[in-house]
Amino acid sequence: ILTLNNAGQVLGTSAVEGAVNTGSAAAVTNQSTGIISGVGFGINAGTRATVDNSGAISATGASGVAVSADALDVINRAAGTISGASGIRATDAVNVTNAGSILANGLNGNGIKAGIVTVNNSGTIAANGIAGVGIRADQADVINSGDISGINGILVGTATVINSGTISTG
Repeated sequence: ILTLNNAGQVLGTSAVEGAVNTGSAAAVTNQSTGIISGVGFGINAGTRATVDNSGAISATGASGVAVSADALDVINRAAGTISGASGIRATDAVNVTNAGSILANGLNGNGIKAGIVTVNNSGTIAANGIAGVGIRADQADVINSGDISGINGILVGTATVINSGTISTG
């Protein structure tokens, strides 16, 4: 397992690799002063990643994903920003608690994408591309008191949504 507690800068410049890249598991804490930024990925873990973010995690490439793994547990705190062409992507399942900002800026980027998604959002999840989706999943459980937006705010096969915030499309 790769364990990282970052209060400085971790920068990756390769178009394929990320700033933090491991074929196995990762536990990453990014402090409020921390910057994790890569071209292809900010954080890319093979099997499972646990991410606690108070700083900035980004992927700057045209198809870059800020945080990626087979399975993810992500806490994005109020000062935290996760951004890329897509924000968070898991091939299996993702659990996200978001009080900050998760931004997908790619043409068809997803704020959060996984087979199974569990989200508790009091911050912002925004897909800003012309075909961007805030949350995309086969199955989702979403509690939202913040803002979720995209051409589709939430695009899922099956969902349970409890909403006291704003979910917008267009």
